[in-house]
Amino acid sequence: MLLFVLTWILSIFFVFCNGFATIDEFAKVLDVFKDTKFHDNQLLTALCITQYEFLKRHKSLKGERPDFYDECPYDKWLKSTNGSSNAIFDVDELESIKDEFESAVAAPDLRSMKPTEHFDLESYITETNVKLLKDRKNLLNQIKADGASFSDIREKLGEMLHTVQDFYSHTNWVELGNDKINPMVGMGSNLGVQLNGEKEVACTPCDKKFTAEEQKEVDDAYGGLLTSIPLVIVGSKDNVYSCRGNMVTKHLTSGYYESEKDFRAMEEGKCAHGGLTDNYGGGGPTVGGINKDAATVIMSPHYYLHHTAANLSVKATIKYFEDIRTALNDERLFGKLIGIEISETSSKMVSSKAIVIDTTGSMVNSIESIKKFVEKLVKKNSNETLKYFLTPFNDPEFGPVKTFNSPEQMTAAVKGLEAKGGGTLSEKMYAALMETARKVPESTAIYVFTDSVSKNCRLLPSIMRIAAKKNLQINFFLPGITKKPRMRRSRSSSSNSGLNKCESEESIEDFRKLALATDGQFVVASGESLQKAAETLTDSNWQRLKMFSNINTPFNETIEFDKSVKEVEISMNAGTSGNLNTVRVDIVNENGTNAVTGENILISNAYSKVFRFNTTDGSPLTILIDGNNQTIEQIDIKIKSDISPNVIITDSDSKKYVRGALKPGQKYDITITCAPCSDISKVVISRCGDNTPIMPPQTPEKCGRINRWCVKDIQLPPVSGDNQFCISYAGNFKNDDINFERIAQQKLTTSALNLNTTFSTETESPNDPGEVYPNDNITINYSIENLGESDDEIILKVTSSQDLPMNYFKDPIKIGKGKKALGNIYITANAPIGSIVDIEICATSKSDPSQHSSDDYTVFITDPNADLDAPECTVDYSTAISCPKNPKHCKNSTYVVLISFKDVDSGVSTVNYPRGQWQIAERNLFHSSYAVNHTFYAMGVHSCCDDVEFNVMDKEHLIGQCTLEPYQKSLPTAAMTSSSSSPLPSMIRISFFAVIVFVLFLVLRA
Repeated sequence: MLLFVLTWILSIFFVFCNGFATIDEFAKVLDVFKDTKFHDNQLLTALCITQYEFLKRHKSLKGERPDFYDECPYDKWLKSTNGSSNAIFDVDELESIKDEFESAVAAPDLRSMKPTEHFDLESYITETNVKLLKDRKNLLNQIKADGASFSDIREKLGEMLHTVQDFYSHTNWVELGNDKINPMVGMGSNLGVQLNGEKEVACTPCDKKFTAEEQKEVDDAYGGLLTSIPLVIVGSKDNVYSCRGNMVTKHLTSGYYESEKDFRAMEEGKCAHGGLTDNYGGGGPTVGGINKDAATVIMSPHYYLHHTAANLSVKATIKYFEDIRTALNDERLFGKLIGIEISETSSKMVSSKAIVIDTTGSMVNSIESIKKFVEKLVKKNSNETLKYFLTPFNDPEFGPVKTFNSPEQMTAAVKGLEAKGGGTLSEKMYAALMETARKVPESTAIYVFTDSVSKNCRLLPSIMRIAAKKNLQINFFLPGITKKPRMRRSRSSSSNSGLNKCESEESIEDFRKLALATDGQFVVASGESLQKAAETLTDSNWQRLKMFSNINTPFNETIEFDKSVKEVEISMNAGTSGNLNTVRVDIVNENGTNAVTGENILISNAYSKVFRFNTTDGSPLTILIDGNNQTIEQIDIKIKSDISPNVIITDSDSKKYVRGALKPGQKYDITITCAPCSDISKVVISRCGDNTPIMPPQTPEKCGRINRWCVKDIQLPPVSGDNQFCISYAGNFKNDDINFERIAQQKLTTSALNLNTTFSTETESPNDPGEVYPNDNITINYSIENLGESDDEIILKVTSSQDLPMNYFKDPIKIGKGKKALGNIYITANAPIGSIVDIEICATSKSDPSQHSSDDYTVFITDPNADLDAPECTVDYSTAISCPKNPKHCKNSTYVVLISFKDVDSGVSTVNYPRGQWQIAERNLFHSSYAVNHTFYAMGVHSCCDDVEFNVMDKEHLIGQCTLEPYQKSLPTAAMTSSSSSPLPSMIRISFFAVIVFVLFLVLRA
């Protein structure tokens, strides 16, 4: 029954899909897809080969290159490369990155159809290619920007690669006889080939004749209950055609899809996309179609070319990754993109550290001990730290965020800080923390030192959102809580009540919640305790096993540990009550003996207690707390283990990754990836610290690849009050019957508010921000829904990383129970060309700031007159014809190649070539103005066993390429202007003249 339901669901889903049938899940449910190579198959194959080549360069990886569509052998690679060089990776992290790319490459098929995302519609081919080009330039800037979110970057790159792949399944590139990829896809304003004219016929109608094999396939599909009913629901049998010989044009064209008719309707003589779900295929002006999305005649009229198109798509995806690497010219950044770290000094994953420190007068008694703490923190694992960041804050000043490349520079800067000034109440910690979160790279550990509550607590939702997107860990170390402002009443106390609550002593609780949400520490310690904490509490890779909140004493809880656990940390937090000195704490082993000794105690004061234990056999520990009905804010049990499953949240509909608050009532999927696990048996969602589930425990199902489990369509209700939820899960290890439990690092939050926004500019359509031109007028339309139990007043807060001019309604917005408020935000893109601007929008309840809903956008300030043309590169002359006729005898023979290249717009910047010995004339002029529209020459000597590959990059990071195969039998039907190759007989036009010119250049240089 379940299979039947899944069949229906996936088949109905397919009606919205447009390109290589999207994802591999279809083949597992509907066998009509046969051996279809889906978008995710193609991307994951390309990613695996790219990672293999990267490791081979940096680790001398042994073993053969993986074949197309094989499972990527990460475990085998890990054994082969363990400790051998400077490229570092984690198997679970690589699996997680595969998940990110897999979701991203499917996303364009899950949205409303746009031809520019699929290379559809003949009249949109050029526009699609230009969009790819602009997206690529923005992506490169985003990768190189400080504080880049690589999860966001992978999401965008996956969507772009979907478009690249669709070029081969939706256009007639394969039908034109091309057996190689088109290197100009996404690389220039044109594709290097002639496009079919607007009035030219591209296709003729297909007849309805099937071969005997095709007829049987159709009959079988419509003859079975599990397949026929879904097929009838999602499309018409009348649309199913097998088309051979229906292409008449010799120029590039693409199919028209009925669901995209609002962009441009199909005209007679043009090609249909075709297949079951396209009504143009059976009822358009030219019936049939040309798509090669699937290996079945049911979905693709040119199904017999599917594998050719899919294999070209994989090669194009590999090349796209390589072009990104070439354009970046930074192996560390590219490695981070594909999940592999580069470190010259460490065999562990590298990261960054940031210090946010209160320098007001109240810190005068503790700042010296904090400086010593920071010095130990900075020096610890310094070979694993990429960068250091320092942000001081006072009142009213904060920042700026300073960046350092060495621990010595960071330590010297911290030593120069003084504690003085500031007001008597709250400081600007949130403003400093938000600026830091924006600037630091992904996975940075941020350490905050303060003794006070903070102003601007309405920045907290945006901070949490940024931290979730960038996987930041935020830790709070308080040397005491010296500032305890009283709730002040004023004549307008009703209007200020939310502000007073926001900045009262109780808002220290928000620090603890922020630390919990980001898997950080919240510790109150000073003096010697702080110094000891510096040596231990700054360790990374701890996992949360259990937690309890609002505990009334006495307390008695036994904690079980699995055999993978190496260390245990038990921490207790009293909040602002400071009552831990009034209770007795014992931690007892299975023999009934108190396991606590002086060596186990890291911190012990009225606010915080932290204990550490080594464990090798998985023996349980029992926590006993005896007190006179005292309340303890939180107890945390963390562990160190070699097993670190990865948990991600995606939107059930769009499949996009979700970071930050969830929308109430919306459906989400939870995916757990665990390489060493044999099973994930249970997933429970409960308020963090509360063992009572908010919904029945879920049983995950295996999904997609090996070692991945999913829970589908989780829906959180609108929640008032404590709205932070934890995901706990249990399972088994491979070859081990022992059960394990963990709490996921990512926390879930929701609220009784629901903010939805749409984005538009004068030059962009709504919900597709992407590019913004300088001084463009941006409009963000918002809707705020109150799903709570009573009327409320809402404060709207909009911030941008570049402080863009903006105008919106800043007064409290009254929204009745169950009602919505609508409005607009107007922003001027007043930022330099090349800027990347983050815009955050947050709606917060005035009476209860913990109730909030937010949204954000990343926009790129783009030059409207940017260079869109890749460099031109031409193979002018070659002696490849002199190579031995039998390729087996190539080893002792060489051939000469002469290349000319230029860039008309921005000028040649650099060249690279993986093979051959090259001499390049006038190379010293590359970075001068003389390089614009100037023809350069290069001469190379190659082994007859090697192909020529010569890459030319301009100053806008666009790449032109020359290629030549010494044993190429014939030229492709459509030869690229920027990548042409010819054997000697066809190159009489410049041949020896070019050689003489080149030699003269060399003489002049000398």
